[in-house]
Amino acid sequence: MIYQATLPPAGAPCDRDFCATDALVRVIFPRSGFDADGSAPAHGTWDSCDLHWPEFRDATVRNGHRITDTTGDPRRLLAEFPGWQIFRSDLGRLYAARPGVTVYGWLTAHLRTEILACQFTTPPRADGGAS
Repeated sequence: MIYQATLPPAGAPCDRDFCATDALVRVIFPRSGFDADGSAPAHGTWDSCDLHWPEFRDATVRNGHRITDTTGDPRRLLAEFPGWQIFRSDLGRLYAARPGVTVYGWLTAHLRTEILACQFTTPPRADGGAS
């Protein structure tokens, strides 16, 4: 199965029980093939915050499913932002780094926003050192 990860609507809360934190990722579940109950197969969604997304993503991938970032391909950020290194952690967090600054996001759209914010507030140092 392939799950789609996208941005949730503004102000959507995390769907984890008793967590009212703003969601950062919305997962769209593929249509279920289960029809024994007579209901029409439907898409489901689940909104997740920064705390609950890693464990959900890890369990999904560990169980043989794929998650597609529908907000874009992080490799395209390399061309958009020369001078930044783009990489992904084992838990799926995307990072962008240049001398003196590192930012992260769960989806390509998050990372793009973080890079843009840093480009205008923390210019790279001429000597390439950390600030």
